[in-house]
Amino acid sequence: MMFKSARFRIAVWFVIAILFISLLFSFVFYRAVARDLNSRYADIEIKIKNNIRGLEKVPPVLKTMLRNDLRFAKQRVIFILLLANGGIFLMSIFIGYFLAGRALYPIEEMVSEQDRFISDASHELRTPLTVIKTATEVALRDSSMSAKEARKILKDNLNDLAELEMLTERLLHLSRYNKGKKALKFEKLDLGAVAAKIFKKVKPLADTKNLEFNLKTETAFINADKISIEEMMLILIDNAIKYTAEKGIIFLEVLKEGRHATFKVTDTGPGISSHDLPYIFDRFYRADSSRARQGAKGFGLGLSVADKIAKLHGGNIKVDSSPKKGSVFKVILPLAR
Repeated sequence: MMFKSARFRIAVWFVIAILFISLLFSFVFYRAVARDLNSRYADIEIKIKNNIRGLEKVPPVLKTMLRNDLRFAKQRVIFILLLANGGIFLMSIFIGYFLAGRALYPIEEMVSEQDRFISDASHELRTPLTVIKTATEVALRDSSMSAKEARKILKDNLNDLAELEMLTERLLHLSRYNKGKKALKFEKLDLGAVAAKIFKKVKPLADTKNLEFNLKTETAFINADKISIEEMMLILIDNAIKYTAEKGIIFLEVLKEGRHATFKVTDTGPGISSHDLPYIFDRFYRADSSRARQGAKGFGLGLSVADKIAKLHGGNIKVDSSPKKGSVFKVILPLAR
């Protein structure tokens, strides 16, 4: 409703501005045409006197006819100008309303997105905060609670707080990436070298689940922000480790394909259903599938952040997955020129 009202007001001001300019132009144009007609009328009188011998002045009848023609010509000009201004007025209404809608559309989308973001974030924050609050209140009321039980509650609360910390960090990162490329520092990077660095960093985590963790890279230079590219890789690899059962396989690969560099993460996890695939990059979306029931916790922000990073680098993320057959996440980025 707010945007409809704003759109109407902008359209009205647009029409007023166009109409003012049109009327001002018409007034100037009419004055110029009227001056020219008066001048021509005077020239005609002089020519009549000069071409007819013995004629000292133009006969009244002829003078009346000339003046009537002059008045008719001026009226004709006024009529045409009024008709033109009426057409401009009607056209400006439709054009103004259309342009106002086009101008407000990005703002409306941004506000709607912001409202959804605040609503989703509030919902995600409410649950762990409620759990922490309830557990603490119960512990305070139980005077017979042992030290062991108290430590367990404190440990659970600490885990919940760690999740909240991760959520706020992801929200801050998403906010940063929403600012666009100006939030990044681009430099020439070897995507293969970055992947090898991340591989070494996360291998101990994969070893804790007895996963077969493999890496194959080749040199592929891209123009990118190093910190955000590393974050994107960590998100995709962390997801693969999180959802792949013990003794599963994860394979990382960096290769050049034409004018693009590709970073690929393949896992033998539970896969993603075709119903969920179109939405996995939406903020706070968690698939209601076997993949989401692996006991892995998350807020559904990681893939959204990864997708945003890929797009800021002129690339995209493709997913090939089906239930019980694992998943392949492929990040395609343009090579450095």
